[in-house]
Amino acid sequence: PPPQLAEELLIPSAQEETASQTGTLLVFARLCFVFSHGLLVIAASAAPSSAVGAPWWAVFMPAWLGDGLCAVLCLLALFASCPYIQLCLEQRIARYGSRNPSIVTDVLPGVAWAIFGCLFVSVVSAGEALLCQHLNDVQSGRLWPSAALLAVAALLASCRGVLVDSDGDVFACFGLSVMGTCVV
Repeated sequence: PPPQLAEELLIPSAQEETASQTGTLLVFARLCFVFSHGLLVIAASAAPSSAVGAPWWAVFMPAWLGDGLCAVLCLLALFASCPYIQLCLEQRIARYGSRNPSIVTDVLPGVAWAIFGCLFVSVVSAGEALLCQHLNDVQSGRLWPSAALLAVAALLASCRGVLVDSDGDVFACFGLSVMGTCVV
């Protein structure tokens, strides 16, 4: 067999093993985002609403920790498959082997989604910080900045669900429900 085929049949190279790491890290980032915001919902529902001076920063802490971890995972996803991309570019092929993803249709779109994921997490974190600030000082009456940022995040999530993802019903429903909440 040709040398490339013989190498493919043996143990995969270290560069080849990074082929699907971008996609894997993005899945973990989504799970982290959903889990941490689920904890936020639980913490917010358990917080005493009648307590004066309730520490809202403590209620939002699970979401902020999850946002931070999600941002780190998105940043790692940007560079995780670089060795595999380099291997494919050296070989002048779009896919190294039959089991690995194509850099054109799988890996590079994942890198682009990692960039958009970092922007999305930044918008959500800023909106949550402004909402927490508003809840700590309700007399200020400045709810609109946080509502605007969270509405932009909801619009981004619903656009991804409607326009891009073939199984994006979850993103579309989540984004549209948050958008409806902001309008109400």
